[in-house]
Amino acid sequence: MKGERSSKAISKAFSLLEKKKEKLPPEYLSFSTAILIPVLREQGKKEKAIKKLNEVVEFARTREKNKRMQLLLAEALATLADLEVEKDTEKSHSHYREASKIYEKYGLEDKVGEIAVNRSDIYLKEGEPENALELIYKIKEKVKSKRVKAALLKNEIETLKREGKEKEVERAHSELQKIREEIRE
Repeated sequence: MKGERSSKAISKAFSLLEKKKEKLPPEYLSFSTAILIPVLREQGKKEKAIKKLNEVVEFARTREKNKRMQLLLAEALATLADLEVEKDTEKSHSHYREASKIYEKYGLEDKVGEIAVNRSDIYLKEGEPENALELIYKIKEKVKSKRVKAALLKNEIETLKREGKEKEVERAHSELQKIREEIRE
């Protein structure tokens, strides 16, 4: 019953999105990327989610370049990159880079850090640990969120282990322990 209702709500929301895209406020589009896309992903409708996100990206790119619309674009690009990573890692990196630039422009370092975690994961899967480390080192000090910093450190440790750099693994592990203790407090 509950699943059926949410399914109907999602269908209605997407039909509204398709019919009235030009008149919809950014909040509604943000809703579609924040809620509807993950639901589609869970329902196994990844291709439809990618198509919808591409529409949101195009919509946001053709509108006034105000902060709200730019942040919507960054959110849509990051979500699109998450969905496309299995199919096209180069496209995924491109979307992540563009989203990072927007977040950086508005001083949202923690968002940049979240994206860096995802990008470093991709680099590790592609067997490019040096790129993963370079990205992590570039972003780690700018991030304010302890949780994001901890995620970056986890990736750093994994990468350093693959590289066989035991002393650096110990240093990063010590740093991670310190952050975990701060999070607990």
